[in-house]
Amino acid sequence: SVAKVPLPGQLLKPLSTAVSNVPFGPETIPCDVSGTMTVSGNLANPLTLSANDTINMDADMCDDGLGEVIDGLISATVTAFTGDIASGLYNMTMRLDVTNLQLTTAADVLLSNGDVTVMLDTTTPGYVAASVRGDAMTTSSNTSMETLYSYLTSQTLDASISPAPSTMTASGTADSSELGGVVEYSTPTMFQAFDNDYPSSGEFLVTGANGATVRLIVIDNVDIRIEFDSDGMAPPDETIDTTWVAFTS
Repeated sequence: SVAKVPLPGQLLKPLSTAVSNVPFGPETIPCDVSGTMTVSGNLANPLTLSANDTINMDADMCDDGLGEVIDGLISATVTAFTGDIASGLYNMTMRLDVTNLQLTTAADVLLSNGDVTVMLDTTTPGYVAASVRGDAMTTSSNTSMETLYSYLTSQTLDASISPAPSTMTASGTADSSELGGVVEYSTPTMFQAFDNDYPSSGEFLVTGANGATVRLIVIDNVDIRIEFDSDGMAPPDETIDTTWVAFTS
C-alpha cells in the first residue's frame, strides 16, 4: 500500500480551474464541507501541459464530504508531455513532491513525505502504460511507518482486445516498522493477467537479512505457491500451496 501516494478527488478537482490560467494563483478554493485548497503555478499554454509546467496544491484541512480530510502540499512539475489532453491521447511524465500530506479518516491518519514520478502513456487508443517511481517515500499511520527507496512499479493494460491483457512489474527497497527491518522486493518474472482476473503468471521475490527470501510463484489464475528460505539457498525450507482467493482474503 505504501507504493501508492494518496491522491483523492479533492486534489484533482482544482486542476480544471488551474489549467484555465497562465500563470495562475494563488487561488484559494473552498472545499465542499470545510477547509480550503490553494492552487498556484505556471503553465506555458492554458489549453495543454508542457515540460516545466508547475502546479502546486496546498490543502488546509480540506473536507469534501468523501470521508477524509486532507492537509498538506503537493508540488507537481511536468517533465515531459506530448499529445492532446482533450482527446485523452497523450504521453506525460510528472514529478510530485509531497510535503506533510496528511489524510485523516474515521479509522486512521496517514502522513506522507517524499517524491514520486508518474508516467502515463495513452497515445495508443485502448492501451495504457503507467509507472510510479521515486527516490524515497515515507508513509506513517496510527500503527506503522514505511519508507520506500528507489522504488518502481510499472503496469500496462490493453483494453482494445478482449479479454484485456495486463502486466505488472515492481522493484524497490522497503523499511517497515511492521517487518522490523529492511527488505528488497522485485518481480523476477512479470505478472500477467486478463480482465479483472488474478494473474495467471509471474513471480514476486522479497529478500531480507542474511539472504532470507519469500517467493510467490504464480501457478495459474487460481493457484499460487509460496516458498520460504532462511538463507536464500535452494531448496526452500518451507513451501505452501494455496489459492489467490485465500492469499488475498
